[in-house]
Amino acid sequence: MKKTLIIVSNESDRKYATYLQQLISAFDDSDDKQIGTKDGSVDAVVWDEKHYRDNFNCLKSTNHILFIGDNESAREARSNMNVKFYAVGMSYGWLGSQAYMLVDDGSLNKDNYGEFKELCEKYGKTFKKELDLHFSPSEAEQQNQQAKPDDAIALLPVPLAFLSPVLGVASAAAIHGQAAVNMAGQALAKAGDMLQAAEAKDQQYSLLTLILYMDGLTEFLGE
Repeated sequence: MKKTLIIVSNESDRKYATYLQQLISAFDDSDDKQIGTKDGSVDAVVWDEKHYRDNFNCLKSTNHILFIGDNESAREARSNMNVKFYAVGMSYGWLGSQAYMLVDDGSLNKDNYGEFKELCEKYGKTFKKELDLHFSPSEAEQQNQQAKPDDAIALLPVPLAFLSPVLGVASAAAIHGQAAVNMAGQALAKAGDMLQAAEAKDQQYSLLTLILYMDGLTEFLGE
């Protein structure tokens, strides 16, 4: 008997719901190996949050529901769920017949990008564009610890003036202190990474969708 999976997502996350639908519908099993859910065993439908709310009273405890993203319904549902997977800001989990899939905002950076790429390689996931992340929280924390109070005070009025073409980095270091300049550099690096935040989160969600399909969905559905 086929099982039905209801995937609840906002419009912004619909592409990942559609991706999961495609993975479920793919006949990718071989004679000796099952890949993801068993071929033909699951029907997946996608609902927006309003449709879910409108039909909430009609749902049964046996209906399998997956929440993607961070809408109000998803937050309510996952508050008591068990985390089954967490890596590089990506997580999924479930309790009973309800599950969630979520990527934390701003969670991909220079410190963990290597781990992210290893997961991509492990699951055979490729992207057309490779990210160029250079902000490192661990390096920023080290600079914060090294900075003196005077450096921090000098940094506040003109945080980006250190790096102007007129002064140059060397002159800025002499005026404001090297630690403060390093902190400003880290701030600029983080700002640069924020420009890639949407691309990074998109890649994280795509990879997480594949990982859930490969490693978690069969167990969640009780196949």
